Amino acid sequence: MSYDLTLISLGEGEGIDEIFARMELDETRPLPAAEMRAAFSRIADELGSEGYEYLESERFINIVNDNFGSIFDLRSDGADINVAYWHSGSEATDVMQSVLNLIGRIQELTGWVLFDPQRGEIVSDLQSLLPQSVGEMDRITKWADKNIRGSKPSRWKRKG
Repeated sequence: MSYDLTLISLGEGEGIDEIFARMELDETRPLPAAEMRAAFSRIADELGSEGYEYLESERFINIVNDNFGSIFDLRSDGADINVAYWHSGSEATDVMQSVLNLIGRIQELTGWVLFDPQRGEIVSDLQSLLPQSVGEMDRITKWADKNIRGSKPSRWKRKG
């Protein structure tokens, strides 16, 4: 279970309908070009003190944070972002603020638009997303701790 977000390149006049149409496509989206890969790598390096790492292979380009349980799967036309429901309270705030900061950095570089499937809308103000995403993270994590994980939620967290 994760809080999911999507960064996507939209053309002039495109909106929600185009986002849903692209999300339904079952084809493989190409990986970013070398110049964009280098830029993503620099961003991850700059945020390395927060736990972000740049990972690259023939099949994927990712920025991950094992401490947060977050992964940014980067493509030439956008990114799929997943943040594991591991965090509650002030920790959820810290994690989501960091994730939103990384999203902002990627948006500055690419011009991609952020879509929040939980809200079903494009997010133009990242800070407006913080309270809602933190609330959802906190609610789901507490529910999972009580109903799935039992009394020891820390066993699900990755130790850093």
